[in-house]
Amino acid sequence: MKTNYNKDIPYNDLPDLPSKNNLETVAIFKATIRANKLLAELKGYCQTLPYPKLLLNTIVLQESKESNAIENIVTTQDELYKATLMGDAIKNQAAKEVLQYREAIYWGIDELKKTI
Repeated sequence: MKTNYNKDIPYNDLPDLPSKNNLETVAIFKATIRANKLLAELKGYCQTLPYPKLLLNTIVLQESKESNAIENIVTTQDELYKATLMGDAIKNQAAKEVLQYREAIYWGIDELKKTI
């Protein structure tokens, strides 16, 4: 029987972190090696682009758009690209929110680079 969710009651049946399961298995190591290889390959392909940050920017913009949609701030790709070109003269409030979210992601990336 499933009970209704109550935000005021903690869910204490969650396992403690870090996991007590052994994460250093052959399957996980194989998957890690494959992921590392594919990321290196993607990095190589990105270096052949005339403007490599273009790929990252489109991914970050899409993430910003989808995250804002969860908060019922909905816009289209077309509106976003128009707003990107407009600079401070953005009229579409939803597009402006998405672009601010994008800037927050880039700020976070810059902050992470300072600690690495």
